[in-house]
Amino acid sequence: MSDPHPERYLYLRDLLEELQESQQPAARQQVLANIANFAYDPRNAEHLLRLGAPRLLLARLSDPDAALRRFAAAAVSNLCLEPRCRRALLAGGVLPALLLGLEESNPQTVAACLTTLLLLPVTDRSVWEQVDAERLTRLTVQLSGSEDRRLANLAALLGRQLPEPAGTAPEQNSV
Repeated sequence: MSDPHPERYLYLRDLLEELQESQQPAARQQVLANIANFAYDPRNAEHLLRLGAPRLLLARLSDPDAALRRFAAAAVSNLCLEPRCRRALLAGGVLPALLLGLEESNPQTVAACLTTLLLLPVTDRSVWEQVDAERLTRLTVQLSGSEDRRLANLAALLGRQLPEPAGTAPEQNSV
């Protein structure tokens, strides 16, 4: 079956190329913000996969530019809604990158990383074996006490969904 919207593929290809080739920080930020918006639309998922967007977005999660990290976190969160993209992100090592994102000072970046973690298959222990569970638990507890209610609520929700670490018994709550 042929693509009914080949211009969409070409436009996304051009955006991803510009992201890689542009030397202007403001232009790269604008392009990545556009990619994040396009990643939200499931009609773009196949194109973004074919163009290697998950790999490019993962690389931007550790970019020195904080704005690029914020837009990349939003794009990853949006892309993670589609199961095939979620698998590509997991295979590309998204979990360690998300943990770094939880330590960011920008609340939008942190919220996008928390949201992405909430979208991952929490019942699949093999997914969570890719991450430092102790560090994730510490960060989740820390963020659940945030003054930013959005971050606190997302972190508390994530904390309730995380699987128990292997070989541990559930803690007794004394409250």
